[in-house]
Amino acid sequence: MNLEELALHKNALGIRRFVATRNFLRAYQADPNTRIPPAEDYESSYLTAGEKAIVRPAFRKAGDELYLNSMKPKN
Repeated sequence: MNLEELALHKNALGIRRFVATRNFLRAYQADPNTRIPPAEDYESSYLTAGEKAIVRPAFRKAGDELYLNSMKPKN
């Protein structure tokens, strides 16, 4: 699916997710420390298999951070 198809179907949520996902890809390619977007703004189906491979480390890093934070003692 591309932006033109989403616009044709007047899919506002899909357009927002498409733009956010593509913006994240570009930002991550420029700076690997770019944070992943919120789940409601990201849709991996708007990326090719090659692009998914590019951003996969960002999601691994985020998962590692969540895990490490869950292991910290709660005060």
